[in-house]
Amino acid sequence: MQQTFKGILCLSMVCASILALATSSRAQTLAIPPKVIDPRTPIHSVPYTISSPGSYYLVSNLTGNSGASGITVDADDVTIDMNGFLLLGVAGSLDGIATTTTPRNITIVNGTVRDWGQSGVDLLAAQTICLDRVKSSGNGAAGFRLGSEATLAKCTAEQNGTDGFFFVDDANSAGLSDCIAASNGADGFHSVNTGGVPEPAKAGSFTKCIAKGNADDGFELAGYGLTECSASENSQTGFSLASSLAQNCTAKSNARGFDVTAGTQIQGCSTKDNRSNGVRLEDSKLVDSCLLETIATAASAVTMRGTSSTLKGCRIFQQGTLSHAVFASTGTNLLISDNEIRASSGFHSIFLGTATIGCTVVKNCVEKSIRNDGGANNKVAPTESAANSINPWANLQF
Repeated sequence: MQQTFKGILCLSMVCASILALATSSRAQTLAIPPKVIDPRTPIHSVPYTISSPGSYYLVSNLTGNSGASGITVDADDVTIDMNGFLLLGVAGSLDGIATTTTPRNITIVNGTVRDWGQSGVDLLAAQTICLDRVKSSGNGAAGFRLGSEATLAKCTAEQNGTDGFFFVDDANSAGLSDCIAASNGADGFHSVNTGGVPEPAKAGSFTKCIAKGNADDGFELAGYGLTECSASENSQTGFSLASSLAQNCTAKSNARGFDVTAGTQIQGCSTKDNRSNGVRLEDSKLVDSCLLETIATAASAVTMRGTSSTLKGCRIFQQGTLSHAVFASTGTNLLISDNEIRASSGFHSIFLGTATIGCTVVKNCVEKSIRNDGGANNKVAPTESAANSINPWANLQF
């Protein structure tokens, strides 16, 4: 009897344990996780106007309408995540992304704006703009039209009707890195300063940007710093710069490599296979181991003019047969010093024209002769054999 009671008690305890375990397991199985609510606002169709601050995102590829822009940003503090989708224009459409006010703090990331009747992204009236991984292509006007304080990373403007990237930026505050402008109908990168010529390399910067195959200049900028940028196969000038600083940049197979004015300094840059001049200097400086090569028959590797232009510490290769390696037809207080100038088939390594005044030519190594037809006070050191010269200022011929 006692053993039977103990057996019943033991069986009851086992059943209770199994029931508790089953209840617990069922409770866990039936537990409903908390619902995650995306605080962002979806954009399901266009035209779409953003009139409140916040975060917005595309849910699919979207196609616009004739006579309208795609997304209009009319509020401050707006972020648009395109989620890798396409914002597509149609015949007669306006801008892909635009504004009718003057908003601030606009961010757009990760998408493509294509085939709009006007510009792909037109935020010219906006301020403090951030674009990341946005491609604008095949639009009737510019790829991007942007106002001041624009920051762009890994953006591309391709096959647009006018400029790839266009800035009206009186503060010279744009910052671009790893951006590409290719095959656009005007300039690749173009800035406008409505306040006149800015201070040299004031604030903005272009780093590792590429301009290729554009119908006008690769870079037409004033008041910027450029580092490790390249311009190739543009129909006009690779780099057209005023009041700027270009470092370690490359210009290849353009009509002209660099055309620089207003205190621009070119440092550690190279040109090759450009159809006209490698570099045209006016009131500017070209210094520090620049490799300048031109294939043009009747164009010089370097032309100089203006006041106080400087060519110093550069290696120059002239392949043209009907031109001088370094040519200054006019200019005041030009300095040509410490260069290696090879001109195996041209006229002269250095030529100073009759309208040059107060120019200095010293300590160069030249393959051809130096000719001075200049006016008053040109100071051209004698050209001597490297083996026999003891004059520290002499130009040495090899």
